[in-house]
Formats: sequence, C-alpha cells, structure tokens
Amino acid sequence: MGTRSGLAVVTGETVRRFDLKDGVPLERFHVFCEQPDGTVWAGGREGGLWSFRGDTVREERFAGVRRRIESLHCDPAGRVWVAFSEGGLAVLHGADWKEIDSPSRLPALE
Repeated sequence: MGTRSGLAVVTGETVRRFDLKDGVPLERFHVFCEQPDGTVWAGGREGGLWSFRGDTVREERFAGVRRRIESLHCDPAGRVWVAFSEGGLAVLHGADWKEIDSPSRLPALE
C-alpha cells in the first residue's frame, strides 16, 4: 500500500516498508498488482513503475524513460500489463517488456 513516506508491502502478518533509504521516492503510488510468484508492482502518478520481491526493489523504465502509470494488471500467467497515462500499453512476459501501440498488436493470450 502507498504511504506518505514510501510504500508498505504486507505479507501475512509481516509489513516491509520501502522508502528513500531503499531507493524508493516519496511518490504517490496509486496502482498495484501482485504476480503469482509474490512480486508486488506499484505505479506512480508522477511517473515510475517499481517491483518489490522480498528485500529487492527495482525501478522499471521504458526506453530509458520514467513514464506515468495509469493502470496495472498482473494476470494468472505471470504477465504484468501496464497502461500509460499518455496512452499506450506495455506487457512484461518473462524478462522482456513489449510496448503495444495499437490494439491490433496485442499478443495472443494463449
């Protein structure tokens, strides 16, 4: 969940806080999803997409750019879907991000 001083990830009865000392900006995180493997994703209104797994935190950039995130979805196959505020989609499958700029280029969901 987003807090005023970073982010808190709740696992069972354990709460792990991430903040500036972990490299997480004091940002307004407003969208979240969790992959089947337990990786938690958080998107920021001012820009930025972050993944959290255990004590590991990582920021994702698209073509080296920090983008504003409108919506996130983690599907049962482990893919992470990202909708950008300025338009467009990206999907993470495995270790690779693929940006989708047109509905006709959506990957098959098999």
